Amino acid sequence: ADIQRQLEGHIIKQLHRTAHELLGALKNRCWLAPPPAEPGRVYFRNGWYSLEDGSFHPDIDAFTFYRVAVDFEPEAPAPQQWLDYVAALLDAEDIPTLQEFCGYALIPTTRAQKMLFLIGNGGEGKSVAGAVLMAIFGQAATSGRLHDLEERFGMSGLEGKLLFIDDDLPTAKLRETASVKKIVTAQTPILVERKGRDAYPAQIYCRLMCFGNQLTDSLYDHSNGAFRRRLILTTKPRDPARVDNPQLAEQIIQDELPGVALWMLDGLKRLQANNWKFTVSEKQRQQDLRLFAAGKRGKRTVQRVVRHE
Repeated sequence: ADIQRQLEGHIIKQLHRTAHELLGALKNRCWLAPPPAEPGRVYFRNGWYSLEDGSFHPDIDAFTFYRVAVDFEPEAPAPQQWLDYVAALLDAEDIPTLQEFCGYALIPTTRAQKMLFLIGNGGEGKSVAGAVLMAIFGQAATSGRLHDLEERFGMSGLEGKLLFIDDDLPTAKLRETASVKKIVTAQTPILVERKGRDAYPAQIYCRLMCFGNQLTDSLYDHSNGAFRRRLILTTKPRDPARVDNPQLAEQIIQDELPGVALWMLDGLKRLQANNWKFTVSEKQRQQDLRLFAAGKRGKRTVQRVVRHE
């Protein structure tokens, strides 16, 4: 539209076509090769943090797809509202897993080869975590339906993203899980299709995080590959005496994002120090074994296991 306004008064014939041709020429003139992924750096809004030596560099001239939308503030106070929220949501032994996964999403890598499911019975406040994380990651995050990733063009929206959130996981069965497995584990480029373009290889570093009230049928896949690539956290039952704060997410976003980012960074450092192996509580370990066995016995058995948890 801006180009066409500049041309009006000078060109009478084929104004629309000329504007589009000039736009194409400008795109070609301004094209740059995609910047390399740098898993040793966490790009914040005001610079980047080195995971190698813990130093912070305020230079923000470098171009990257993987910059989060929060400042690095090393002296930020502890995010008490966020910590209280997480403590009410999960058992204490499961909180390190969530912290490590959120930190894992800060950098473009698939080394840990895991996706995370946060499963409850409804009303626990799982959506607060989704809103806070979307605010932290900004344009480096996207949301949608896990099932859509298996469609023909489903993976195209994950290119250049660090985190994908499905905050309302359906129970309908996934027809396939091949694309999801590729996204979780891919260390080499995978073919991506966009409408109107031929398929092309792209490196996808997007981590998958799903919230739901029941396990989707994709989790009934009891193959060893699927079993090893998922983290399943079950929430605490909702306290009947709890008074909900409908503005909790907004308050955390307004007051505590730098502190939450530091909390996530601590989780990333712990995961890295543990050779990219997540902290798994005994509760999670026993639950996974039961789900793995129940998957062989059918959908209803799996759902009974989760309700029992």
